[in-house]
This record gives sequence, structure tokens and C-alpha cells, in this order.
Amino acid sequence: MKKIQIKGLWVLLLAVIICATFLLRSGKDIYSVTHFQDDFLKRYLTEYTGDSTQPQEYVNEADGKVAVYVLREGAINLKANKYDLGLQYAAQTEGSVLKVFSSDYVSADNSGGKILFQQTLDPTSTYLKATFELDQDVHSVYIFVETTDESFALERMLLESWTPVCTDRYFYCAATLVAAAFVMVLMNWKHPQVKPASLGQFSTTSGKTMQAFVFIMFAAVFAASIPLVQDALFAGHDMPFHLARIEGMASSLCSGQFPVRVHGETLNGYGYANSLFYPELLLYFPALLSVLGVSTVTCYKFYIVFINILTVALGYFAFKKLFNSRYTALALAVIYLLNPYRLICAYYRNALGEFAALTFLPLVVYGLYAVLLGNQKDWPWLVAGASGLLQTHILTTELAALFSAVIVLVFVRQLFTKEKRFLSLIYAGVGVVLLNAWFIIPMLLMIISLHPMVFTRVQNPMGFAIYDISNWFNTTVVTPIGPHPVGWVILFGIVGYLLYRVWICAAQGYSPKQRFADCMVVVAIVSIIATTSYFPWEGVLSIPILGGMLDAIQFPYRLMSLVAVCGTIIVGYTVLAWLKERKQQVIAFVCAMGVSVFCICLLYESAFGPEVEKYESKHYYVSNMNNSLCVGQYEYLPTGSDLNKMVEHSPQITSENESLSVQNWTRYGTNMSFDYTITLTQTEQDTIRLPLTYIPGYEVRVNGQPVGVQTADGYVVSFVPPAESGTVTVRYSEPMLFRLSELVSVAAFIGLCVGVPLYRRKKLQKM
Repeated sequence: MKKIQIKGLWVLLLAVIICATFLLRSGKDIYSVTHFQDDFLKRYLTEYTGDSTQPQEYVNEADGKVAVYVLREGAINLKANKYDLGLQYAAQTEGSVLKVFSSDYVSADNSGGKILFQQTLDPTSTYLKATFELDQDVHSVYIFVETTDESFALERMLLESWTPVCTDRYFYCAATLVAAAFVMVLMNWKHPQVKPASLGQFSTTSGKTMQAFVFIMFAAVFAASIPLVQDALFAGHDMPFHLARIEGMASSLCSGQFPVRVHGETLNGYGYANSLFYPELLLYFPALLSVLGVSTVTCYKFYIVFINILTVALGYFAFKKLFNSRYTALALAVIYLLNPYRLICAYYRNALGEFAALTFLPLVVYGLYAVLLGNQKDWPWLVAGASGLLQTHILTTELAALFSAVIVLVFVRQLFTKEKRFLSLIYAGVGVVLLNAWFIIPMLLMIISLHPMVFTRVQNPMGFAIYDISNWFNTTVVTPIGPHPVGWVILFGIVGYLLYRVWICAAQGYSPKQRFADCMVVVAIVSIIATTSYFPWEGVLSIPILGGMLDAIQFPYRLMSLVAVCGTIIVGYTVLAWLKERKQQVIAFVCAMGVSVFCICLLYESAFGPEVEKYESKHYYVSNMNNSLCVGQYEYLPTGSDLNKMVEHSPQITSENESLSVQNWTRYGTNMSFDYTITLTQTEQDTIRLPLTYIPGYEVRVNGQPVGVQTADGYVVSFVPPAESGTVTVRYSEPMLFRLSELVSVAAFIGLCVGVPLYRRKKLQKM
């Protein structure tokens, strides 16, 4: 009997030892945050009452009122736990009061928020230690001091939890073990010898070659993830919004929503229908990690790593299909992964949706190539690529649709040959619509019924166009108006291809494949120029339909996504066109990958240096879910909503009928319940308004019986009580049409994954 030899057991053993050491190390993994005097602001109450609680209601007007010292960053976001609060201060008179308040809690008497701890400070002392407890995860804990002592000074605050507040250490151990197991599988991988491919003539591979390929890919992923290897995270443009998306999805999953449609904890508990308008399919990964107790910053970091791995994998697949060469595919996948615009989206702009969408652009390009010029049976890959775009970023989907329309028009004759390629294009279009019906149909219905504010926002692409084209060539600078570096590898690729077309093959035959490459270089060049003020934006935006699509992108530098994918493909064409020998091509691709790594490291050093503001990963929660930053530019609120009312005041159940009394009010996400009594007048004054953003799908029941849901001032959920007393329960439930659209998508997914392969197999058997 042949003895089975397993390689790499030492890797798994080493991982186990590392994890054991990490878990058994001394000391507690606690939440700990320290603030010094520079972190505090002095504000004043306009109207002081003894139980005032909301710091947002204070303004900078002294008028002899009570001064309030609050944290500069506002609310702290905490997980359910016991906490020790240490306060260092200086006071000369009595009357200074420390308060710990959370607006996430609701009081049983219908007053939003709850004081968790309150104590008068002793002027003869300089330090106070207090303990308070949270029985639920809260996004808005305020710690502040009210005082009339003009000499009062708040010097330092230290907050620590009693026990670990997150499962990060266990998650890191699990990730380490999975990585070790993968390495061990890779070391034992035996891949059969294959014949050389037709293009490039050097794609012979074996088990060792594939091991080397995987190693190079993961080395590239590490290079693309270097900014994540630190405790803190860069606080980029859209960081609060995307961290709030992760937390909002996690809280909605915990409250029973699936799929998530409304983020119930967002906007001070009013809720935000982000998932109905901003696709979040891939975001379920970090949201589920958050549900398991992983800190939000760690969830964000691993999501970026996940997208990097997915990008290099799908890029390798798409480029291998396009060039029929594994070596070319590997090099282009690495170059695309390390494209500066991708990484600026991840770390500088924190444009998480656009960053994820770039993963699927190579699949879209290959799908178009397959339908128009290649193996048209590969049209499902166009469906996969387009669906990936649609499920990550709408604006990138619009750009890809415009790009696809241009390519189809160029090759329109190819659609009507004897191969009937237009049928494959139709199959792909129908497949995209059906597969994504679960998102498309609800989004369109909500756009029609709510008319969200995104349609009232003024777009101005011309205002964000650059005037200095030297920004194209910057390796170490990210411009304030937007990221524009093209990348030296792509620049050399474009120049090399143009020289080849003009100098070498201008007089040669013009094949469809050559035209496809020409299309790639034209799209790349036009997109680069369109990021500048030298592009005729005013005239282009006046063109019907086209102008509307381009106006929606807001920032011209979004076109760099097309430059990234088209430019990478051009690099492949350039190397294979100029160099015919295998060794020369390999050397060229290795140099290109090396230049990509070098340039990215320069960008890291300059743009993401130590002086850049960061979020500390020790924070369990990092976004303030009751402020306006958590909803970006509040695009998805219904037109007419009162954003300021949502974020500046404690949420309360209200009515113009002053006899309304509310008891036993509880709230979690989109779920709410309370008891009420009211003297009915049979007028509009009887309407009860709930602190919930109106979204079709809310169900209100009084004593178990459904009542009609209406909208009130500020677009909040309201209803007319049928009786003078009762118990009210409120929850969000998807409309039936939403459920039907989900069934359509599930059926389409099964059909594409199972039905299409079975049909093709039976067709081959009959031949």
C-alpha cells in the first residue's frame, strides 16, 4: 500500500502555536479610549432645565447659562458591557454635574434617551471613578459635564470595559488557521501538465507553476493591503458612511430583516432605506462578521482584503480567457489589482462601493468580447460581471453600460452574422435583469413612490475637473480635488501600443481583434482627457440621455475606473505585440509588476502617512449612527424629510392631541412597541407620529389588528388609533412584490448555474 505523504503539517502546527499564544497571553482585551483636554469643547445651554440631556441642542451663546463640556467627536459608540469611567478635572465651586446619556434608549414615559449615570463632582477632589452598564449595543453614548463654575476644566477622560467587547482575537485566530490550511493544501496540490496556449505560446503549467502563481497573487494581495496592517484605519472621505452601512446592516439582520432593506438604527433610530437604493450584496460579509461580534474596523479591513482577493482571482480568470495565456493573465491581474485608482478608492476616498465594483469590470470586458468576437457561449460571464457591478455601485454600472454601448455599436455587424451573436447579447441582457430583479424592482418602486433627494441634488462634473494634467503622472500625490494618477505601467502601455499601431502594423490587415484593442485604447485616452477641464463637458452634458448619464457621475475622475481596466488590457496587447519570445515577455511582465508595486509603495508613503487622521481599531463601533454623516449626503431620504429634526432631537412619539400618553415604549431597529392612551376627537389631531422614516412596508398593529399607515410632516410613519387605548407594535415587512422579485432572482440564479449547463450538455449528446 502506497504511503500517503502530507506536506506542510508544520505550517498548520505553527499556526496553532501562534493562535494559542495569542489567546493565552496575559492581559485583557478590553475597550479602552482616552481623551485629553484638547478633545473637549465648551458649549452653552440656551434653555437650561435640570434634566437637559442632548448635547446637540447646545449652541455657543453664553448669556450666563450653564456651560457644558462635551467631547469634540460627539457620541461614543459602545457594545453591551460594564464600563469604568475615570474623569480628571479641576473645579472650585460646587454644582458641576457629570452625565452619561444615550439617545439609543427610550424611556417608558415617551422621552427619548436615558441618563445612564449622573453624579455631582466634588470640588475638593480632582478625579472621579464611575461605573455604568449597557444592556444593549448603542451607537450614541454622550459623556459630558454641566457647570456654572467659570474656572472648571475637564482635563482627561478614560473609559474601559470590564470584559472583552469584541471577538477580534478569535476571528484573527480563525483567519490564521484558515490561511495555514490553505497553504498546506497548496503545498500538496498536484496539477496535471497542459498543452501550450495559442496566444503567447508559453502557458505550459504544472503543479509547481500553479503554486508559484498563487503565491504571486497573494503577495500582490498583501501589497494591495499594506495600509491595513496597523491598529488604525485611514479616515477618508466616505468612511463614516460606509462604516455606518456595515453597522446598519448588522443591526437590521439582528432585528429579523432578510434581505436587509432598511437600516433601522441609522439617523437616531429613524431609519434609512440605504439598502433599497445602494446595492449591498457583498456587504453581507462584513455585516455577518459584525453580528458575530467582530469590531467594525476589523470588518472593514477584512472586507477590503476579501475584495482584493476576489479582484485578483476574477481578473486572472477574465484576462486568461481574453488572452488565452496564463502568464499574461497573472501579470495583468496583478497590475490591475495594484492600479492606483483602485487603492485610492479604498484608502483615500474610502469609496467602498466603487472599489468593489472595479472587481467586476474585467468580467464585463471579457463578456463583451466573448459575445461579439469570441466564444459566444460564454455570455453568462457577461451576466456575472454586469450583476457584480449592479450589486456594488450604480454609478460604475452606468459608466460600464455606456462603455458597453459604444463597444456594441463599433461591432454591431458582428451581431448579425450567421452565428447570430445578437441572441447571446439578448440572453445576457435578460439574464442580468432577471438575476437582479430582487434589487431592481424594489429600487424602481421606491424611486417612483418616494422621489428620494438624490434627484434634487445638483450635479457638477465640470466643477471637479482638474486643470493641471501633471496630476496624471503623480506617483506620490493625491490631489485635493480628486485622485487622478493613471499609473506608470498603464501610461507606458498606452504609449507603446500607439507606437506599435503607427510604426509597425499601420499597413497590416485590420482584424476584428485589432479593432477591439483599438477600442480599449480609445476609451482609455478619452476617459483620461475627460477628467480634465480641457474636455468639452458643457457640450457633452447638453446631449440628451448621454448628458444625463454623465451628469450623474458627479466626479469626472470616476472615469478612471474605465482607464484601469482598458489600460491594463492594453498593457497585455502591447507586450505581446512588441515581444515575440517567451523570455522577453516574462521579463517585461515581471518588470511591469515590479513597477506597479514600487509606485504603490510610494503612494502609501506620501498619501497615507502618519499625519493622516485615522480611526482607532480598538473602538467597537466607530460611526455615530444618530448624526448626518452616517447617511452621506442623505440622498435616499424621501424629498421633504426633515433631516435636522431626526438628528438634533431625541426621538419621541408625538401627536397634536395633547391627551396622548405613552408607556412601556421599547425599540430595536425597525421594531417598536408601546402602550398608549388618548382621548379621541375624531379629527386629524388624533394622528400619532412615530420616529420612523416613512418607507412603504411598515406594519402598524393596534391590539394585534392592522391599521392604516400614513405619512406625516417630515415624512415620518403615522397612524390614526382606532381606540382610546391599546398596545401598538410596529415592524418593517417587505411588500409582497418584493418577495416575488426575490423568487424571480432565485429562479434565474438556478437557471444560470444549473439549467444552462444541463441544456448545453443534452444538446452536445444529441449531436
